[in-house]
Amino acid sequence: MLERMSAKLSRNTRDVLGEPLQQMLNYVENEHIRHCVPSTVSSGLANLPLKYVWFDGKENKSWPTDPTLPTGEPLNGSQAYSKIMSYFTTNAMTPMEVHELGKKQLAILYPMVIEVAREVTGQSDNDTAIAQFRDILNSSASYFNAEPIPKNESDKDAHRKCSDIEGAKKYCPKRWAAFQLWMAESRKVMSLLSPKTIPMFYFTGDKATTPICPIDMRPNLNPSSGAQSYSNSNKDCTKSARYFLPFFLENLGPRFSEWSVNAHEARPGHHTQVNV
Repeated sequence: MLERMSAKLSRNTRDVLGEPLQQMLNYVENEHIRHCVPSTVSSGLANLPLKYVWFDGKENKSWPTDPTLPTGEPLNGSQAYSKIMSYFTTNAMTPMEVHELGKKQLAILYPMVIEVAREVTGQSDNDTAIAQFRDILNSSASYFNAEPIPKNESDKDAHRKCSDIEGAKKYCPKRWAAFQLWMAESRKVMSLLSPKTIPMFYFTGDKATTPICPIDMRPNLNPSSGAQSYSNSNKDCTKSARYFLPFFLENLGPRFSEWSVNAHEARPGHHTQVNV
């Protein structure tokens, strides 16, 4: 009886879950991705819908797209972007107003960046200072891996073997060692940022607005992860919140963004935002 039930469960798992999942993965890897357009053609909603189907990075002008919804309404990426703007900005600014604001901020901030570049490099010529400053930002000293990560710790085989912590330690040792340096720095920065929030919030009493949950550092072993992320606890802090660092970046870091990203993801960022 148990053997029949086990065999039936195995067949159902294979037929209902395994095969459809395999079909979906095959479609994404072998069909869907071949129709993705280069980011230089379209990287957002503004230029959608495209006039023609793309295949293997080339526009097929003999294959026009269907620019309408099933209801017959025309697709318009720019209008869609305008309609969802308020959800992400919490105000009524139009895309053009946001664009103009960005240009104003650029005019304010870029001269400050140039001044930093001149100070760091010791160069008085702006172009020279900028070029040398970019070299510094892109150098190995700006990352937690002092040398390139071995290819066998970055390929598809590594993605499979290093898909859990024990596997990452065993099969991606260079990457894991550099990753430990990153986690140590993140913990240190988090501990230094926390006291700076003391004047900002109530920590005790009826007006308390800050969570007491600890924040655990974790590797994000998903190869598609390209940035730090946060997973909250709950309002009673019955478990730790988690701050994830992407494990499979080409270079781990950079060091110079640690304070700003850490403040965004942990305190006083998402940890305060979603746990109260």
